[in-house]
Amino acid sequence: MKKINVFDILKIIKDIFIKACIYFSAVIILFNILGKFMGNTSFALNILGTFYIYDIFALNFCFVLALASILAGAAAQVFKIKKLPLMSRHIAFFILLYLDFLLIIIPLSAYTVNQDSTLFLSVAFTVVYLIIFGIAMAIKAIINSAGNKKSDYEKQFKDVD
Repeated sequence: MKKINVFDILKIIKDIFIKACIYFSAVIILFNILGKFMGNTSFALNILGTFYIYDIFALNFCFVLALASILAGAAAQVFKIKKLPLMSRHIAFFILLYLDFLLIIIPLSAYTVNQDSTLFLSVAFTVVYLIIFGIAMAIKAIINSAGNKKSDYEKQFKDVD
């Protein structure tokens, strides 16, 4: 049995926080761009990442988004488990990300005033994930097929006459 190394644990924690920072930054920029185009000033965040301290909504939004980003970063660690088949890793990642979405984002968002909007957001999340998953798998299949064509095949057995 392999011993647990402290440096391995620290590396995993570092990976989680790096991914969380990337997710957090991407979502902040996305919401900021959407807020600018829609003329919504409630997102008191700008592209540089600064926000107005007096705006409680922005502080709460950033905290919740940071928590959700950390959990999404932890969910992404599933892809490092090479013993699981690729599809199992994607299913586990989706389940963990969906739980993150259901337990953190939806209850604290202003859009969940009734069950219909919660159901709509859940279905929309699933559809968006499936679209992104489909695109990623198509790109991976194209890359793999191009790599397989380049490999030289050597016959293992003699031809029978």
